[in-house]
Amino acid sequence: MAEENGSRPRMADRSALVALLQRGEPLRTMPIWARYLVTTGIVLVCFEIRWLVDDIYPYPYLIFLPAVVGASFIFNRGSGFLATFLSGALALYFFNEPRGSFAVETFGTGLATALFLFVGALIATVIEALRVTAEDLAVANQELERRRGDLRESHNRLETIVESVPDPIYLKDRESRYVLVNAAAVRLLGLPRAAIIGRRDRDLMPTEQAERVEGVDRLVVETLSPFSCEEERSGPGTDLRWYLATRSPWFGADGKPVGLIGIVRDVHERKVAENELRSANDQKALLLEDLSHRVKNHLQSLIALLALSQRQSVDSGTGQVLQATIGRIMVLARVYDRLRIRDDQGTFVSAQEYLRTLVEEIASAIIGRRPVTLETEIADVEIDANRAVTIGLIVNEALTNALKYAFPGDRGGTVTVRLEVRDGLFVLAVADDGVGLPAEAPTGSTTGRWLMQAMARQLGGSIDWIGGRGTTVVVEFPA
Repeated sequence: MAEENGSRPRMADRSALVALLQRGEPLRTMPIWARYLVTTGIVLVCFEIRWLVDDIYPYPYLIFLPAVVGASFIFNRGSGFLATFLSGALALYFFNEPRGSFAVETFGTGLATALFLFVGALIATVIEALRVTAEDLAVANQELERRRGDLRESHNRLETIVESVPDPIYLKDRESRYVLVNAAAVRLLGLPRAAIIGRRDRDLMPTEQAERVEGVDRLVVETLSPFSCEEERSGPGTDLRWYLATRSPWFGADGKPVGLIGIVRDVHERKVAENELRSANDQKALLLEDLSHRVKNHLQSLIALLALSQRQSVDSGTGQVLQATIGRIMVLARVYDRLRIRDDQGTFVSAQEYLRTLVEEIASAIIGRRPVTLETEIADVEIDANRAVTIGLIVNEALTNALKYAFPGDRGGTVTVRLEVRDGLFVLAVADDGVGLPAEAPTGSTTGRWLMQAMARQLGGSIDWIGGRGTTVVVEFPA
């Protein structure tokens, strides 16, 4: 502190010197003839003084030194050189023996004259260098003050931003001691700012919480990698609250790590809402599972009653209608058997599991002992429950028709059920290598065709029957 107080007068002296040099700037911009004229006048003033004290003052050169200094300081080095040589000439001519002559008769006179010229030129050069240095320092000082002002403004702006952020922000050193906290962090910790700075979390919160927090701090400092995690901490009150804490390494001006920067966000309400939503989804899943189980049981009972009625029916037409109805109800049963809840997006079924099981059950009920092979190529996708019912009904109608009419008698063959995603579309195909499309549709198949067309439109797509070697039913609809 003493050194600082002692340096203030020296800084004030430098400031005064710089101000004096700056006020003399207009004189240094005068025309050269004017500067040299004034310099000559200064030298003549010193000459007059030396002339007046000639009887009592024996030294011919010393009184001329103020003229050299003054001309160099007021103007520049050129004026200083002029004052030096003009003063030397006047002193040599008027005050050295023999007077009235520039002759140098003694070694002392020559040495004194040479020494005066050297000292005068040196003074002019040094003063010029000092003046230039002082002016450069003045410019540098102004630039420094400007940068200090910009730095203060930037610091104030940053401090305002940090203090106004509603989330707690803090800086810690490598030992996890708080270096800076904003107003939100002060409210979170529930202590005055002065009581937080320089202390660790173990001094401010329960031991178990502090160990978790400081453990993450050490991980960030050691790995020099950002880290985010949800933590349960004591809030401003006594209750525990959930916070999302993000920490990043803090690097000094030299690029070396000096600690960490942390920001904490209160996510307690979101966490509670997530838990409530998860609980609601779990409850909804249980309810859906129970509902699916009950509906599936009812559908199985209905299928069993219809199957009994089919066996007791003596009319072949009625039996076929009952068989078709059983197949359609079986589609609904398979959908309810595989319903899944996917977040808040609704209920879905796995296309692979659903269609493969459905195809196997339809085939087992119709193929019997005939040499017909069944193949499936189903994409591993999920489809919502409503569309699954419609797709299953189409597969049921197309597959039933293929198994009934494509292989008359004991003829063998292959039926393929395929579902793929192509260019944003689902492509469903049921193909057989049987006898192909007949010239006249069999009795009962017309209704099935009409149903498949209606269900294809319900899916927002189209359906087509392709003949040739066998028959292929192709349905395309948006994925």
